[in-house]
Amino acid sequence: MNIDDAPIEIQNSRTKLAGLFVISLLFVSVGLWMALKPQGSLFGSLTMVRVVGVAAIVFFGLACAFMLKQLGNKKPVIIISAHGITDRSSATSVGFIPWEDITDIRETMVINQSFMTIDVKNPEHYISQQTNAVKRKLMQLNFDKYNSLISISANSLQCKHFQLRHLLQSEFKSYQARKSQAR
Repeated sequence: MNIDDAPIEIQNSRTKLAGLFVISLLFVSVGLWMALKPQGSLFGSLTMVRVVGVAAIVFFGLACAFMLKQLGNKKPVIIISAHGITDRSSATSVGFIPWEDITDIRETMVINQSFMTIDVKNPEHYISQQTNAVKRKLMQLNFDKYNSLISISANSLQCKHFQLRHLLQSEFKSYQARKSQAR
Protein backbone atom coordinates (compact mmCIF):
# COMPACT_ATOMS: atom_id res chain seq x y z
CA MET A 1 0.00 0.00 0.00
CA ASN A 2 1.25 3.47 -0.79
CA ILE A 3 0.82 5.69 2.26
CA ASP A 4 0.93 8.77 0.03
CA ASP A 5 -2.55 7.78 -1.17
CA ALA A 6 -4.13 6.72 2.09
CA PRO A 7 -2.82 6.13 5.59
CA ILE A 8 -2.59 2.60 6.94
CA GLU A 9 -4.89 2.21 9.92
CA ILE A 10 -4.72 -0.61 12.45
CA GLN A 11 -7.54 -1.19 14.92
CA ASN A 12 -7.63 -2.99 18.23
CA SER A 13 -8.69 -6.61 18.14
CA ARG A 14 -11.70 -6.94 20.39
CA THR A 15 -11.04 -10.69 20.76
CA LYS A 16 -7.42 -10.18 21.84
CA LEU A 17 -8.37 -7.35 24.21
CA ALA A 18 -11.16 -9.42 25.78
CA GLY A 19 -8.72 -12.29 26.34
CA LEU A 20 -6.15 -9.97 27.91
CA PHE A 21 -8.90 -8.45 30.06
CA VAL A 22 -9.93 -11.89 31.38
CA ILE A 23 -6.31 -12.83 32.14
CA SER A 24 -5.77 -9.52 33.95
CA LEU A 25 -8.98 -10.04 35.91
CA LEU A 26 -7.71 -13.47 36.99
CA PHE A 27 -4.49 -11.85 38.24
CA VAL A 28 -6.53 -9.26 40.15
CA SER A 29 -8.46 -12.15 41.75
CA VAL A 30 -5.25 -13.95 42.72
CA GLY A 31 -3.90 -10.66 44.09
CA LEU A 32 -7.04 -10.21 46.19
CA TRP A 33 -6.71 -13.75 47.52
CA MET A 34 -3.03 -13.16 48.38
CA ALA A 35 -3.74 -9.81 50.04
CA LEU A 36 -6.77 -10.91 52.05
CA LYS A 37 -5.89 -14.51 52.91
CA PRO A 38 -2.11 -14.90 52.71
CA GLN A 39 -0.98 -18.47 53.28
CA GLY A 40 2.31 -20.30 53.57
CA SER A 41 5.63 -18.69 52.98
CA LEU A 42 5.57 -18.32 49.22
CA PHE A 43 7.64 -15.12 49.40
CA GLY A 44 9.26 -15.68 52.79
CA SER A 45 6.63 -14.01 54.96
CA LEU A 46 2.92 -13.38 55.09
CA THR A 47 3.59 -9.64 54.84
CA MET A 48 5.49 -10.15 51.58
CA VAL A 49 2.62 -12.28 50.22
CA ARG A 50 0.24 -9.40 51.01
CA VAL A 51 2.55 -6.85 49.36
CA VAL A 52 2.77 -8.95 46.19
CA GLY A 53 -1.01 -9.37 46.26
CA VAL A 54 -1.60 -5.62 46.52
CA ALA A 55 0.93 -4.99 43.73
CA ALA A 56 -0.93 -7.48 41.51
CA ILE A 57 -4.25 -5.79 42.29
CA VAL A 58 -2.90 -2.34 41.41
CA PHE A 59 -0.99 -3.34 38.26
CA PHE A 60 -3.56 -5.69 36.77
CA GLY A 61 -6.45 -3.51 37.94
CA LEU A 62 -4.99 -0.62 35.93
CA ALA A 63 -4.49 -3.01 33.00
CA CYS A 64 -8.18 -4.03 33.24
CA ALA A 65 -9.27 -0.38 33.24
CA PHE A 66 -7.08 0.40 30.21
CA MET A 67 -8.40 -2.63 28.30
CA LEU A 68 -12.00 -1.72 29.06
CA LYS A 69 -11.32 1.76 27.74
CA GLN A 70 -9.68 0.30 24.62
CA LEU A 71 -12.59 -2.11 24.08
CA GLY A 72 -14.84 0.97 23.74
CA ASN A 73 -12.43 2.69 21.35
CA LYS A 74 -13.53 2.37 17.72
CA LYS A 75 -10.76 4.61 16.35
CA PRO A 76 -7.57 3.19 14.83
CA VAL A 77 -4.80 2.86 17.42
CA ILE A 78 -1.94 2.83 14.90
CA ILE A 79 -1.92 5.14 11.88
CA ILE A 80 0.99 5.08 9.44
CA SER A 81 0.92 8.02 7.05
CA ALA A 82 3.27 9.91 4.75
CA HIS A 83 3.91 12.26 7.69
CA GLY A 84 4.70 9.70 10.40
CA ILE A 85 3.24 7.23 12.85
CA THR A 86 0.43 7.85 15.32
CA ASP A 87 0.53 5.40 18.22
CA ARG A 88 -2.40 5.13 20.65
CA SER A 89 -1.99 1.41 21.33
CA SER A 90 -0.85 1.46 24.96
CA ALA A 91 -1.08 3.43 28.18
CA THR A 92 2.36 4.95 27.50
CA SER A 93 1.83 5.82 23.83
CA VAL A 94 3.17 9.19 22.73
CA GLY A 95 0.70 9.91 19.94
CA PHE A 96 2.06 11.34 16.68
CA ILE A 97 5.73 10.71 15.79
CA PRO A 98 6.91 12.49 12.62
CA TRP A 99 9.19 10.49 10.32
CA GLU A 100 11.80 13.23 10.73
CA ASP A 101 12.10 12.39 14.45
CA ILE A 102 12.58 8.65 13.92
CA THR A 103 16.16 7.37 13.84
CA ASP A 104 15.44 3.62 13.83
CA ILE A 105 12.65 1.07 13.99
CA ARG A 106 13.76 -2.25 15.43
CA GLU A 107 12.45 -5.41 16.99
CA THR A 108 13.02 -5.94 20.72
CA MET A 109 12.43 -9.11 22.73
CA VAL A 110 11.49 -8.91 26.42
CA ILE A 111 10.78 -12.21 28.17
CA ASN A 112 9.83 -13.96 24.89
CA GLN A 113 7.60 -11.04 23.93
CA SER A 114 8.30 -9.14 20.71
CA PHE A 115 7.87 -5.39 20.48
CA MET A 116 8.56 -2.89 17.75
CA THR A 117 10.78 -0.22 19.23
CA ILE A 118 10.91 3.23 17.70
CA ASP A 119 13.99 5.31 18.45
CA VAL A 120 13.62 9.08 18.18
CA LYS A 121 16.11 11.96 17.99
CA ASN A 122 14.97 13.70 21.16
CA PRO A 123 13.25 11.29 23.58
CA GLU A 124 13.35 13.86 26.38
CA HIS A 125 11.01 16.05 24.32
CA TYR A 126 8.36 13.30 24.22
CA ILE A 127 8.78 12.59 27.93
CA SER A 128 8.51 16.26 28.89
CA GLN A 129 5.32 16.68 26.80
CA GLN A 130 3.43 14.28 29.05
CA THR A 131 1.14 15.99 31.54
CA ASN A 132 0.39 12.76 33.42
CA ALA A 133 3.17 12.21 36.00
CA VAL A 134 2.68 8.42 36.10
CA LYS A 135 2.86 8.15 32.31
CA ARG A 136 5.93 10.39 32.25
CA LYS A 137 7.65 8.18 34.88
CA LEU A 138 6.78 4.98 32.99
CA MET A 139 8.15 6.47 29.78
CA GLN A 140 11.37 7.44 31.59
CA LEU A 141 11.69 3.91 33.00
CA ASN A 142 11.23 2.44 29.49
CA PHE A 143 13.88 4.79 28.14
CA ASP A 144 16.32 3.98 30.96
CA LYS A 145 15.87 0.22 30.60
CA TYR A 146 15.51 -0.23 26.81
CA ASN A 147 17.13 2.96 25.48
CA SER A 148 13.83 3.87 23.84
CA LEU A 149 10.51 5.10 25.16
CA ILE A 150 8.30 4.01 22.26
CA SER A 151 7.41 0.33 22.06
CA ILE A 152 4.48 -1.10 20.14
CA SER A 153 3.14 -4.59 20.71
CA ALA A 154 0.76 -6.40 18.38
CA ASN A 155 -0.79 -8.23 21.36
CA SER A 156 -4.03 -6.25 21.16
CA LEU A 157 -3.99 -5.28 17.47
CA GLN A 158 -5.84 -6.63 14.44
CA CYS A 159 -2.55 -7.82 13.00
CA LYS A 160 0.24 -10.21 13.82
CA HIS A 161 3.65 -9.06 15.03
CA PHE A 162 5.39 -9.94 11.75
CA GLN A 163 2.83 -7.83 9.84
CA LEU A 164 3.35 -4.85 12.16
CA ARG A 165 7.14 -5.22 11.84
CA HIS A 166 6.93 -5.36 8.04
CA LEU A 167 4.63 -2.32 7.81
CA LEU A 168 6.65 -0.13 10.14
CA GLN A 169 10.06 -1.04 8.74
CA SER A 170 9.05 -0.89 5.08
CA GLU A 171 7.32 2.48 5.47
CA PHE A 172 10.33 3.85 7.35
CA LYS A 173 12.59 2.67 4.50
CA SER A 174 10.22 4.31 2.00
CA TYR A 175 10.43 7.57 3.95
CA GLN A 176 14.24 7.36 3.98
CA ALA A 177 14.27 6.76 0.19
CA ARG A 178 11.95 9.75 -0.40
CA LYS A 179 14.18 11.89 1.81
CA SER A 180 17.32 10.81 -0.11
CA GLN A 181 15.67 11.57 -3.47
CA ALA A 182 14.65 15.03 -2.30
CA ARG A 183 18.28 16.00 -1.64
